[in-house]
Amino acid sequence: MERLVAGLQSKGNLFVLVWVIVSTLITVVMAERAFGSGEGEPVVVGMGESLWTIAQTHNELGRDVRELVQAIQVTNHLQGSLLYPGQKLIVPAQW
Repeated sequence: MERLVAGLQSKGNLFVLVWVIVSTLITVVMAERAFGSGEGEPVVVGMGESLWTIAQTHNELGRDVRELVQAIQVTNHLQGSLLYPGQKLIVPAQW
């Protein structure tokens, strides 16, 4: 019985290890696609910057800034508007 429990624990640990490795690889691939694919411009949030100021700065086509703010939120999977200095974002290329 103890061997069975030890074997199951060992298999459980192996499953967790494989899951962590696969999750990490997926995250790295997704980040590489976002930052290196030309789908947008990488931006590092500076002190005092907001989604609005970033959108205004990168709104080269003169579109509605609110639409670019929303596009930045969607592209970066942001739930709200809170940003932190040093945070990396992607500004969608079509703006």
